[in-house]
Amino acid sequence: MDMEGIGTDSPPGTPVQQLAVQMSVVVLETLFYGIFLVLFFAMGYIRLHSRNSTRLGFGASFGRSPVELALFALLLLSTTHWTITLISFFSTFLGPGRDSVAAMIHASRNSPSLLRLQSTQNMLTLLSMAVGDAVIIHRLWVVYTHNLRIVIAPLAFWAGLIVTGFYVVVRLYINLPNAHKTVSGWITANWVLSAATCVYCTTFLACRVWTTCRESPGKRTGKLMASLVVLVESAAIWTSWMLVYIVLHEVHTVVQLAFNACVTSLLGIVNTSIYLRIAVGVSAAPPRPRPRPQSGITITQTEMNTRAPGTELATMTNDASLFGLSAVSSDPESSEYGLEYQYPNPIDSRRSSSVKYSYSL
Repeated sequence: MDMEGIGTDSPPGTPVQQLAVQMSVVVLETLFYGIFLVLFFAMGYIRLHSRNSTRLGFGASFGRSPVELALFALLLLSTTHWTITLISFFSTFLGPGRDSVAAMIHASRNSPSLLRLQSTQNMLTLLSMAVGDAVIIHRLWVVYTHNLRIVIAPLAFWAGLIVTGFYVVVRLYINLPNAHKTVSGWITANWVLSAATCVYCTTFLACRVWTTCRESPGKRTGKLMASLVVLVESAAIWTSWMLVYIVLHEVHTVVQLAFNACVTSLLGIVNTSIYLRIAVGVSAAPPRPRPRPQSGITITQTEMNTRAPGTELATMTNDASLFGLSAVSSDPESSEYGLEYQYPNPIDSRRSSSVKYSYSL
């Protein structure tokens, strides 16, 4: 199993302790993967019973959102990672000459077939982290109306994540002497970059939504703020996991193995729970017929006697679309698509006009 994963160097401890950690890894990853699987099928159930899916068919309606595609990718990655964990674990016990704990641990570190499986898991973990960071960067890009300047920093972090992760994967795959000691700093940098991306994007998303709601308070702002709470909670879980892992890695404790093994499934849990909690909240809203559905971000341009022409106010029209749910239903009468939030500043009632530009996910 992933004794030498992307986040691990040669861990200390007796053979019995290391074997106990391996068994814990199997249990924890299976638990996390099971939770992710339940949440993913719950998401599929909601999609299957949405009005648009009923009319067009599940296959035609699924995957119309980048977030949905990312969740499906995370499912494939976590399934493959978990399968390799099980294969490696049983191979450690059932191989020839594995009649002692020390022999099992030695085989898990030196067997060519197991090392290849571990290298594959390293790549899967890296890809999962890249997909998870790409999702939150995409949300930031949408909320800031496709403003590239706001995503330059997280894109740089994301590129650094891929470069450092690829270097670690290649070094561990080649398995040169003292490879784990030489890549230890690169491993830390890899996780720090991912944490920086999460903190940066979540902070700017929170500022955007909070500022919009503060400037234009109303009954509908509550739903948008509730959606923001879901995002912040999920980001806090993932960031805390990364920070704890970084500390464990720096002190070279064997416990880091368990944290590293659950990355792919945890990313799936965090992102799917965001989707589900928003979808359930939106679906619970009463239907509101709309002649022309809107999703994503709307820019409302208001010209007034007291306001300079050309001034633009960014407003979020749909809390669901903020989290990748704009594809839940395209039915104008569907509650999933019928929520629109507009927060214009107080305007002079003498003369006003508005022009909307909508960006779909």
